[in-house]
Amino acid sequence: MTAARIGAGPRWGLRRQGDHDLFVHDLRLAVNFFTRLKGLQFRSSLPSRQALLLAPCSSVHTLFLRFPLDLVFLDRSGTAVGVYRNVAPWKLLVAPPRGSASFAVLETNPGEHSLVRGDRVELVALGGLASSPPQSLISFPVAPEC
Repeated sequence: MTAARIGAGPRWGLRRQGDHDLFVHDLRLAVNFFTRLKGLQFRSSLPSRQALLLAPCSSVHTLFLRFPLDLVFLDRSGTAVGVYRNVAPWKLLVAPPRGSASFAVLETNPGEHSLVRGDRVELVALGGLASSPPQSLISFPVAPEC
C-alpha cells in the first residue's frame, strides 16, 4: 500500500466533466498532513496517466522535485481556478490567481491534460470497497463507477 492511497478503498480516476475519457487513470490522494507534506518529493518520475490530488491545499512548491509538473488549482466544486503548465523543479512557491478560492491542487505530468480555467473535473471510482470520496473531497462531483 502506498502512503498516498486511502486504505483499501476504491481506486480513482479523473476526467473533465462531460467527457467520457479519463485523463488520469491512477489518481493518488493526499488528504492528510503527512501525504500532502511528502507529495511527489524525492521521486524520480511520475508514471504516465498517474496524478496526485492534494486536498485541502491552496498553494504548492516544487522543492525537491526532479521533474516538471502541470499544476491545476481547483475550487471545492472541482472547477479549475488556475492552470500552470510545465512548472520546473525547485520553484519556491506556486500559488493560485488572486481572488480565487483554491481548495485542491492536481499535479500531473506536463501535457497529459487539456484543462483550462473554468473546466470542471469529476472523480471516477474505478473499483474498490466504497464509492464515495474521502470527506475532504466530498464536494467534488463523482461519476458512476467504471
